[in-house]
Amino acid sequence: SAAFSAFKNTPMKIPPEVAFLRSVGDDCPYIIRILDTIVGPIFSFIVMELPDFCMTLFDVIRMHPLAENDAKKVFFQIVKAVLYCHSKQVFHNDIKLENILYQSTTGHIKLIDFGCSIVLSNKTYVIPPGTPLYSPPEWFLFGMYKAEPATVWSLGVLLFEILSGKQPFHSTVEIIECNIIFTSHFSEGKRKNKLNCEIVSKDLIRKCLFFQYGKRLTHRACELVIACVGPFTMKSDTCHVKIQKKKKVHV
Repeated sequence: SAAFSAFKNTPMKIPPEVAFLRSVGDDCPYIIRILDTIVGPIFSFIVMELPDFCMTLFDVIRMHPLAENDAKKVFFQIVKAVLYCHSKQVFHNDIKLENILYQSTTGHIKLIDFGCSIVLSNKTYVIPPGTPLYSPPEWFLFGMYKAEPATVWSLGVLLFEILSGKQPFHSTVEIIECNIIFTSHFSEGKRKNKLNCEIVSKDLIRKCLFFQYGKRLTHRACELVIACVGPFTMKSDTCHVKIQKKKKVHV
């Protein structure tokens, strides 16, 4: 199957999203593949793959949070996708539930929507991040952020959401206060959602959502934490990821 995305033409010959998708290429199974581009007089169109039986994580979580084992597999794939993007000098800059496709039959994910992407560098960015509620406190306090700490922050927000079905922050003030409280239930009116989360996942979330960006985990540390709490095996036609618990890793 295929999906289409339309863009109004600009003076640039190639829409930025097309350029970034081409930069990441087809080698990572956790990133959506571009199949074709169609350039018209006013609009351009991107033709992308559309896996069978998939929906966004936002739609999945709206129905129910993921069990922790499923959440670990999903989070691991997302981190791998982010690491691969960064290896190609692409900073996605909008990691959120709506930008992750989830295939219910396999548990595989695809990172989508590179519309907010920019070239990766070690510099400090001053352009607005993709989505405010996934943005780190340094953006709201100082109007700046760095790529890796900002991405790790958004990963922490995302992991909290897929485990609890709730957002950890609902306003800029809450993000700046950076106060994550884990309770047995999250209440909203008469609704209660259990946080299906072990200690290791809570610790991972806390370290991703550390107020001081220099003390947050790195992408690689997130990957190692998930690898150590395995083992689990994932198989697909294009990729085989097998993680076995060998030794304890301190991060």
